[in-house]
Amino acid sequence: MKYPLFAAVMALPFAACANNYDFAQARLSGGGYDVDKLIADLKASGEDRLQGGSWFPLIHLEHVEFKPSAASYPDGYILTTVSASGPLLFTARNDDRIVDATGALVESITASWFGWGLLHDAREHDIATRHGMREYTHWRALLLFGRTDTRYGERTPKAADKAAAAPAAAAPTQSPD
Repeated sequence: MKYPLFAAVMALPFAACANNYDFAQARLSGGGYDVDKLIADLKASGEDRLQGGSWFPLIHLEHVEFKPSAASYPDGYILTTVSASGPLLFTARNDDRIVDATGALVESITASWFGWGLLHDAREHDIATRHGMREYTHWRALLLFGRTDTRYGERTPKAADKAAAAPAAAAPTQSPD
C-alpha cells in the first residue's frame, strides 16, 4: 500500500506541466510567435490560457504560456516564455511580451541570470511610448559591478519577432549606480 502513495508523490511535480497547446504551430520562420494565431487559438480553445513545455525536475524547464492580461495591465494578452537549466535551475531566461487586443506590442520584458542571479543578472524592459520605444537595461555581475541604461528610439524590442526590421540607433543615457 505504500508504493501507490510513493508513486503519487513522485508524480506530483509533473502535474504543473499540464500542456494544452503545441506552440510549434504558431512559430514564425524568424523564431517569434504569430500572435494573431495565438489569439484565435485561445478563443477557439475555450480555455483560460494556452500552455506548453517540458520539465525534468530541478534540471531543465521549458514553458510557454499565452493568456489574457490581468486587470492591472492594458487590455490584451501576455506571452511568457521561460527556459531554465542546470542543477537547481542554475541559469534561466524569462521573456514576457504584452500585446494589445490587435496583437501590437505594448511592452516586452526580458530577464536572464546565471548562478541564481548572484554571478550575473540582466533585465531589459522595452516599452512602447508615443515617443518611440523606450529601452531600459539593467545588469549586475558578482553583486558588485553593474550598469543601468535608458534609450528612446524607433527599434524592435529584443523579445519581439526576429523577422522584424533591424533596430535603429539610439543615443544611450547612463545613470549612476
